[in-house]
Amino acid sequence: MLIWEGQPIVTVDGLRHTSEPGGQIAFTAVVSDMVGMVDATTQQVIDISGGEATHLLTATITYLLARRVIGVRKVTFPVPTGAGALDLDRAIAAGTVEGVPIVVADQWSEVVDQAITDARVDGDWLVLTRHDGTEITAGHVRGPEGDFVPVITDDTAEWWVHPQATVLQRPVPRIVKGGLRADGTVIVSEVTDARVRTVEVGTATQDDHNVPAVWARDGHRTVVAWTNHGQTSPGGDPPRYMHLRVSDRDGTLSSLRTDAAVPVVINFTGGATVGVSYAQLHHIAHLSTVDAAGNPLVDHFWVLTRYGNTGIGFSWRVARFTVDQVTGEVTVLGIQVLFTSEFLQLYVTSADAHGTGDQVIRLACAYNPNTLSNMTLLYFELNCVTGAITSPHAPTTGNVLTGAGLPIDTRTVPRLIPNLPDITTHSRRLSYVSPGPFPPRIAIAEWDNTTPNQAMQKIVTVSAGVAFTRDRLDLSSTGTSYAAAAFHPDFQTTTPSVRVWLAAPIGTPGATRTLVRRTSTDGNNRSWQLQLLTDRRLQVQCSATGVNFTGGGVQSTLVLPADAVGYGLDIHAPDDIRLYYTLDGDTWVQLGATLTGIAPLASSIAPLEIGSSTTGASATQSISRYEYRSVPDGTLIASQMTAGRWQDPDPQGRTWTNTATLIPGTDADTAPRVTDIGIAGPRIGYVATSNYVPMPAFCDPAVDDTVITAQSTGTTETVKILRRTDLGPYREQTMMTQPTTAGRLFRPIVPTGGNVDQALVVNVTHYSPSNYEQWAASVRPIT
Repeated sequence: MLIWEGQPIVTVDGLRHTSEPGGQIAFTAVVSDMVGMVDATTQQVIDISGGEATHLLTATITYLLARRVIGVRKVTFPVPTGAGALDLDRAIAAGTVEGVPIVVADQWSEVVDQAITDARVDGDWLVLTRHDGTEITAGHVRGPEGDFVPVITDDTAEWWVHPQATVLQRPVPRIVKGGLRADGTVIVSEVTDARVRTVEVGTATQDDHNVPAVWARDGHRTVVAWTNHGQTSPGGDPPRYMHLRVSDRDGTLSSLRTDAAVPVVINFTGGATVGVSYAQLHHIAHLSTVDAAGNPLVDHFWVLTRYGNTGIGFSWRVARFTVDQVTGEVTVLGIQVLFTSEFLQLYVTSADAHGTGDQVIRLACAYNPNTLSNMTLLYFELNCVTGAITSPHAPTTGNVLTGAGLPIDTRTVPRLIPNLPDITTHSRRLSYVSPGPFPPRIAIAEWDNTTPNQAMQKIVTVSAGVAFTRDRLDLSSTGTSYAAAAFHPDFQTTTPSVRVWLAAPIGTPGATRTLVRRTSTDGNNRSWQLQLLTDRRLQVQCSATGVNFTGGGVQSTLVLPADAVGYGLDIHAPDDIRLYYTLDGDTWVQLGATLTGIAPLASSIAPLEIGSSTTGASATQSISRYEYRSVPDGTLIASQMTAGRWQDPDPQGRTWTNTATLIPGTDADTAPRVTDIGIAGPRIGYVATSNYVPMPAFCDPAVDDTVITAQSTGTTETVKILRRTDLGPYREQTMMTQPTTAGRLFRPIVPTGGNVDQALVVNVTHYSPSNYEQWAASVRPIT
């Protein structure tokens, strides 16, 4: 019942809370010629003298399916004259499910784009077509009642396309995904927890390699790019064309539809049969511009694609283009050949490193297993600021911006991991390289050609990432903790120079402690010693006779900084003593004024000691390096750990006694690591030599060592998340399972900006055993 000014003016008769298929919802509308009606906004009396409708009536209608709400719409329509029933909606037949007709209301209203113009039953789902050309997956029509699962019907995913999906937040949280229907229709979908909307943006050849790349970001125009896998397009465009669509400034889905977006192509030039395959879009941040308010003005992109055919060979090229955010105009700036592989069919996968410095694109390369190609795996990094392309495992350089050193012939580049034993008996497939900022990893699968259903999925960590660390010598404050070099005549220099590098700053001692010295009570062989006082000043004591230290010694005029990572002593002469410290291990700074007033050094056969072997008053130190020289010429007389490792004898041939605790360092390890993560299971259609298996994928950005993959036992499909730390074993978490009879789970992807909980997976219900042109699949979340 509607209430006006406290009085009932409309009684709703015969409102049905549920409806039979094709049923209608009717009610008695407000009488428009009632004198005294007031406009709700202006609070003015509505003038009805003209006899024309001046206002709209709004009704909120809730649509139910299997007792679940599948839609809520506000419908506006002119207020009729006189009283009477008004049929809000026309019934549209969607098909039948087990003999029961499914009928939906057209939901026509003044908001034209929200009206429903068509409906169909697609597998287990009811799919509605809106007046604006978008499609909505409305809900289940088969199977048990349960929570709504947002499935993109008739869609798939593909390796070597980037990005395939992105998480956006405005105006509502959603995933935007590029897709391809089995008939070759290129689509873009928006997925939320409550619905799926899809729009057709173009047409490609009937081939699942033609899945589009879709770059989307809040507040920017969405860019869609696809190819025809080296074939002439259905519209007759040459196979060398890459097709683009650009949305409106808000990234509105409906603005991408075929009749709304302006078709754009990038012409990679070449003969009539030369084609391009795959699109990998990367937004180049430092070249893109914004206005004073931060609104985007021009977005700059690099897009990678494979070029060529079996007659001329294959290469990968990068095209640079811009999108004007005001006009939507696309300007192609140039095309550069990046890699060549002659007649080997090269695959490249790319991802942003998401680093803190220059923008870097990671690139992994391998060849098509179906061509019995060299199974080399390669890795490169492309600096988007300098244009330089380098490899940490190969002396290969080039520059995308200048063309210097390009193209790189991938057949001549040193491999990342060993090749397979025999390419006629073993194969390898590449899927993805991981984004950053976590160190790079590459997803591959390997198999014996006689048992393709036993393909092992693997993660290649490009570098073990183990940094070199130095040995260190930990000395306690006891007199039995020391390191000493046995006496050598060169130690008798009267102008000694000492440098000690610390693995950790020295604390403040509770009493005077010896740091380093040449002294021994055995045979009166004292010469000199350097000590740390309780106020953190350094003290030098010397002996002219070898029996006792002369006087109390001399002390630094400044204290040793608490964060010093090294200390030093130079005795140039009795009246020229200099103390030093370093904060970075490289730059040595004199600690206060030059000191005077010590005795000339006695001739002594004492050893060279770090710490003290007799007094019980050594300073607690953690030492990473030690050098003993003569001041005048800098001759190195004795040393330890100069190359990071304890040596006995040392590089100068001195033998050492050590009673302190020696902590070994670690050797650098930048070699790649290969980790098996499980058998993929039976292949998914097509030929055995290509061996289409699910293949692992990564998060984007990737902040840790997380992998998502799918596996099959032949009776059960499983999607798993794998996590590990420090190259240890992966820990598995099962995210979903289903019987193989319900479909094969294939090609999982994690949307850019999302996490593994937002991952999508392809559910394949049919794939041709002989080609990649006939298939049936949908895309769904893994939860």
